[in-house]
Amino acid sequence: MRFRRFFPAVATVLFLAGVGRGADFYVSPEGNDAWSGRVAEAVGNDGPFATLEKASAAVRELVAAGLAEPVTVHLRGGVHVVAQTVKLGPESSGTAAHPITFAAYRDETPVLVGAKTVSGWQPYRDGIYRADLAAQGLAGFRFQNLFFQGQRQIPARYPNLDPAEPFTSGWAYVDSVKPPAGTVEEFGAKRVLQVREEDVRRWANPEQGQVFIYPTHEWWNNIVPIQSLSEDGRTIVVKANCSYEITPDNRYFVMGLPEEIDMPGEWALDAAGTTLYFLPPAPLADEPVQVPVTRTILELTGARHVTIRGLTFQYSDGSAVVLNNSEDCLVAACTIRNVGDYHGSGVNVWGGKRSGVVGCDIHDVGHSGIQ
Repeated sequence: MRFRRFFPAVATVLFLAGVGRGADFYVSPEGNDAWSGRVAEAVGNDGPFATLEKASAAVRELVAAGLAEPVTVHLRGGVHVVAQTVKLGPESSGTAAHPITFAAYRDETPVLVGAKTVSGWQPYRDGIYRADLAAQGLAGFRFQNLFFQGQRQIPARYPNLDPAEPFTSGWAYVDSVKPPAGTVEEFGAKRVLQVREEDVRRWANPEQGQVFIYPTHEWWNNIVPIQSLSEDGRTIVVKANCSYEITPDNRYFVMGLPEEIDMPGEWALDAAGTTLYFLPPAPLADEPVQVPVTRTILELTGARHVTIRGLTFQYSDGSAVVLNNSEDCLVAACTIRNVGDYHGSGVNVWGGKRSGVVGCDIHDVGHSGIQ
């Protein structure tokens, strides 16, 4: 009893709230970057950090001073918005004796989201809504994905996809009529597509669209931006070479053009990237619309002895996590979902030594689960 009376009440509350031991830090969506980050819950004028960036800076300070013990950054449950890639490098590295870990706090579920919510939707036409991105600080973000109700939505496309036949529907086919010889001579057979007469479309700004195509042998698909469309609508020139020459009957579709929004779930940006159009498959009031503002959520470059454990990553245009020329780094027991465009995977591991991925649930990614 003497012991209990000796401690002030605040000290008892701090103990119960969870004071960081040794080199522990805490991050919470309800936190404050002006706090110490050493306390798991807010108590008085102290508590967890608000952002992973601030916690990373605190780790760098410890590393610079010389690590004397392992370091753990505990992320509390809830949504952590990551507007810019969090980067960990040599200055954020642990050692074999004193590793650094970024982990979920106890049994909570922290979700790292590389996207922001679009609001201010106004009716446009035929069930389509539009939102002013410039008013929300999102102008100029040429994002490749849009998420609604936790699902990736469909960029506006021609021809339309039949959800009941996802593998066989939604294709146009390159015409057997050869494209103009002068055009092929100028740009090459890997960049010129001849459109069948029944597939001719008229778009205000065709150069903002993309062609998804399986060229020649259909061994591999390409997604390439449109450079130009001929006046008669029969010849498309794309901006980059496809993997192989474009030949008659190659299957393709065109996507990303606002005029093609006519199916629930389809969306597109205007040419300036300031207005977003969306035909929601359910009432917009039900769940927010999320658009990526970062390609990679977490990037380790030249890092050593860092473990990422028990975190959830979602909503980015590129790979969620990148291990680049890092050593003894591990991504473990994480959930990675709804990330990546054509070039984006769940986890990329480039170079380095003794790094890897174990026990993760990775699904709904643009390219590969682990590359």
